Amino acid sequence: MDKKFLVRILALTMVVVLVHTYLNREFLFSEADELDLNINTILELNSDSSGDTEETKAEEPKGEEEHRSTEEPKAEGETESENELNSEEKPVILLKSSDGTTGEGGEDGNGDGTGDGDNQEGQDQNGQEGQGQDGQNGQGGQEGQDGQEGQNGQGQEGQEGQNGQTQNGEPTGDNEDDKFTVTVKEGIENVAIQISNYNPVKDDTVSISATPDEGYSLKSLTVKTTDTESPADVALTHTDGNNYEFTQPEANVIIDASAEIVSYTIATPTTAQTECSIQIQSILKQPESISDGSTNACVGDKVVLAVTSKVGCVLSSITVTASTGNTIDAVKNFDNNYEFIMPAANIDSIVAVFTDFIILEEATKPFIVNANGNAIPQVGDRLTACTHALPNIQWKWYADDVFIEGATEQILVLTEKELGKTIRVQAIQPRNAAGEGRPGTDIYIMSDATPAVIAKVIGTITPEEVTAVTVYDYVNETINVTEAYELSLSDSVLEGQASLAITEILDREVNRVVYVRRKATDIAPASEWLPVFLSERPAAPTVSVENAVLSDWDYGKLVGTTAAMEYKLTSDPGFTRASDSYTRVKVGKYIVRYAASTTAFAGKTAEFTVRRQCIELTSQNKPVIVNITASRSQPVIGDTLEVQVNAGPGLSYQWYLNSSPISGATDVRYNLPASTYNKRISVRVTQAANVDGEGHPASAITASSDFVGPVKKVPGDSISESEIKGRLSYNYPMEVVAVSAGYEISTGSGSSGASSLKLTSVLDRNSAKYIYGRKKASDWQEASSWVKVSIPERPASPGNLTTESASSETAVDGKIIGTSQAMEYKMSGASSYTQASPGTTLVKAGTYFVRVAATGSNFASKYVTVKVESKTKKTDTTLKTKTTTKKSSKKSSSTKKETEEEDDEDLDFDLIDKSELWKTLSQDIKDGLRELLEESKGELVDANDLLDPTAIPGSKIAVNDMPIALVIGKGVIVIELDKIASGVILPDAYAVARGILTEEQIDLISRGGIVELKIATDSVIEDRIPAEEKAVFENSFTEYSGDYPNLTKAGYMEINISYKFYTHEWKEVTETLEPIEFVFELPDDLKNTSESFYMIRVHDGQGALLSDLDEDVNTVTICSTQFSNYLLVRTPEVQLATEEAGDDEADEKGNNPIKFFVTHQWPILFWGLVGLDVVYIAIRKIRKFRRNKRLATAK
Repeated sequence: MDKKFLVRILALTMVVVLVHTYLNREFLFSEADELDLNINTILELNSDSSGDTEETKAEEPKGEEEHRSTEEPKAEGETESENELNSEEKPVILLKSSDGTTGEGGEDGNGDGTGDGDNQEGQDQNGQEGQGQDGQNGQGGQEGQDGQEGQNGQGQEGQEGQNGQTQNGEPTGDNEDDKFTVTVKEGIENVAIQISNYNPVKDDTVSISATPDEGYSLKSLTVKTTDTESPADVALTHTDGNNYEFTQPEANVIIDASAEIVSYTIATPTTAQTECSIQIQSILKQPESISDGSTNACVGDKVVLAVTSKVGCVLSSITVTASTGNTIDAVKNFDNNYEFIMPAANIDSIVAVFTDFIILEEATKPFIVNANGNAIPQVGDRLTACTHALPNIQWKWYADDVFIEGATEQILVLTEKELGKTIRVQAIQPRNAAGEGRPGTDIYIMSDATPAVIAKVIGTITPEEVTAVTVYDYVNETINVTEAYELSLSDSVLEGQASLAITEILDREVNRVVYVRRKATDIAPASEWLPVFLSERPAAPTVSVENAVLSDWDYGKLVGTTAAMEYKLTSDPGFTRASDSYTRVKVGKYIVRYAASTTAFAGKTAEFTVRRQCIELTSQNKPVIVNITASRSQPVIGDTLEVQVNAGPGLSYQWYLNSSPISGATDVRYNLPASTYNKRISVRVTQAANVDGEGHPASAITASSDFVGPVKKVPGDSISESEIKGRLSYNYPMEVVAVSAGYEISTGSGSSGASSLKLTSVLDRNSAKYIYGRKKASDWQEASSWVKVSIPERPASPGNLTTESASSETAVDGKIIGTSQAMEYKMSGASSYTQASPGTTLVKAGTYFVRVAATGSNFASKYVTVKVESKTKKTDTTLKTKTTTKKSSKKSSSTKKETEEEDDEDLDFDLIDKSELWKTLSQDIKDGLRELLEESKGELVDANDLLDPTAIPGSKIAVNDMPIALVIGKGVIVIELDKIASGVILPDAYAVARGILTEEQIDLISRGGIVELKIATDSVIEDRIPAEEKAVFENSFTEYSGDYPNLTKAGYMEINISYKFYTHEWKEVTETLEPIEFVFELPDDLKNTSESFYMIRVHDGQGALLSDLDEDVNTVTICSTQFSNYLLVRTPEVQLATEEAGDDEADEKGNNPIKFFVTHQWPILFWGLVGLDVVYIAIRKIRKFRRNKRLATAK
């Protein structure tokens, strides 16, 4: 081995050892004392464990102060090694009791793990954390010598020992350590859960009964493990009905369930009597109801029935039958309708029976129904008198058998006068009530008496309570109360609502009041209704009007508005926020008011009308024709033209074709039919006299527009490459391609094409091996746009060819070896190829091109160049592939000097041209560049590599203070950075061009043309961010704040990208083809800080976080394909938290990461340095070997 290498190894070893010793000097003299462990204590703890019993796995201690290694979990029976014990803390043994509780075996004064199990955390039989009691379920330990308390250790009073042994080691029965806990999650509503076994062992079958409340169905039932980092679902098996079972896993589990209210169907009400009807009028839903329409309802909903009977026929009964077979009472309400409460079952039938006569007798004795549902009537209850007798029953109500004055209706509402009295009702069927002498006399029958009326049981409610539960939605103008309360527009209704629309109430001048009360519960009645008085709307605003004038014909102004106001056209459904000072609005009638705020409803309204001033038509203000179909000046067949004129009102129109009026074309718009092709269009406008009633104008005025057109054909259809490919046919030997009728092809996207093309020049290109195709123009439609079409490439050139020299310059005995009959060759300069011979082809001396001949499905291959030497010359036989070289002819010094002078004269403005590209450009391109760059200056850069997508990019060209003009073929791409906000750089101009322009556009530019790319950046005030976009920014900021602590906003900015071809309009780009990199300079107050910066981008309603791609503390670099608004955010660098003592010696010694690395990882450092040295020596050896070999070859 090299002696120098050994010396390097020894020197490196000595350096590393010295550094390691110096950095660990404190460890060498003090660390041994710090890591000294009480070995006797550990041995005593191990000897005090419970005999031969198997030690259970310890639970991890909670709290940041109790550090434990998390690299590998302890297996059962495994004791902690000495290296894992904290040198500054006494060892702690975690023990698990037989009922699942876990504690720590404490250490008494003599090192014994004895003591009481009091107050240690564990789990009771329901799986909840509880407190151990007197060590009964603790770890079976030994008697402590001093009786000090241990943690969950079995004390002297303990009853149960681990592994089924008592304190004295006697068997106790089953091993309780194998049992697990099954618990039911708290807060489950509308489902009753019952479990067969709360403490099963592994593989036990546990049964669950999940019974939903009446009117509800079970929505979900899950069993999950609770003592694992990732809770796992336990498989459930449905046995029958509401019963399920599962197999107990090796973990505690928790059961969760949910229920959903059921919607039951309601049958269509029916009646057998013709001309009588019964139907569902409405369904009053309770808060949880999910019913929709009138054919279904949930339990507790109130179904209201509307009954209609014919003259002389009355309702006898309504029978509501549920699917359970039960019948439900339908009682009459104040609206003379009937209602019933929906049960927890489908309603199979609702049958109304009508009759013309049922005699009042004991069988049809009247009875009283309390609509409030109270068994004992209360003051305020609604009593309904009922009987099956028909028709024309009359009623009289009695209190303690004394007639109640005026009480002759079927419904009686109890008052204070009836307090303490029993109530009866007398039914009277008058003589001849049903006609034909039926009945023969008046019939009187009294009902049974109710219990004595008691006072109304009403809960109390205070104004403060009402204020606390009432919530106003000032924008939507609703009032809402919390779940336990209800609202009403009256204090006499029996039921209220959770929410009320109060727009109509707020619009009142007086009586702006609603009522609130506390709902009745199972243990307390409803409170009294308490009025809530609504405040008056704010006063209407006062503004003035500026009518629309000539310069802004469609818009006037509401002057004096503020941002706190809103307005709308009287015909519009919604309001729009006004602007400060004045608001520009269209002509029309407006309603203006102060908008609702977070503390006040919208104000009263005022009406204002914005009108047009009468503007007379003049010959100087000619009508203008505008194409509203597309923004193009050249109209085509099918376009709609519109006349615009700054005059009115009272205008009429007449359209003209060339100089002839078009019949029926008298509207403001005119659609161009096929008959207008190649003709010019104009319009004549006439304003009638005295259109404003004040003599303006004095007489009719006529003015004509300029002609537009002539009208052209419809633009060509958009076609695809596949459409053209499907119509191509190739003649591979002739290297010709043809296209079917109706289409044309070309080698360039020029103005004309052909039905066939010779492809030889295209096939021989190094790149851009494609042609163009399009659909030809027709009588009514223009040709389509050119589409780039790829063509088959030449196969690879033949290989393994060698040559033998000819005997003389004229002898045909030179050889090309390795040919076949499928190949062909020609001498350099020849016009055609000759078929080669199999194996060897005899030729004269010279240079030859050899290729594989064309077939019926392939073009001729690429060729290789071979040279056959003559033995009369001393030359080398070579084999090379076709290459392309560029040669520059030398010019005389005088010619060169004259050219330079001409170029200097031509380039007459400040433009950097290091590669002398200016003189290669056409005069049109030069003129265009001069117009663009004469003031802003710029630099010409050769960018012809953009034409080859496979080219490897060279060095990047940055766009900063001045534009960059990329010269590509015969055209130029000008990239300009419009930095409204300074300090922005585009590092790669090539990437900008590729990202914005397609390959087709770049190819088109290379044929001659100029395109401008403009990238504008600017800061944005937060208030100018649209509300929807700002909401996305806020949501994204909140989301990322959870991942990046102390995230703060630094400011908004926008990036706008647009381009235009020299004579066309600007087009905006929001998404690029490839990512574009931006470098932003930070403000001075944010430079040189330890903060991390990010960009939140919002594009198409989606937020994304972009990281800073550079390490410069003064800039932020991002790369993106989407451009709109950005938010710069920052977060301070968070230093890594130091570990506790004993976890990391490097942190103990001063948080020195370099020291820590060298101290602990010095072998890696050492061998890394050795490896680098070995590689260095190996490279030197290889270079020396190669150099010697070349010298030997040269000799």
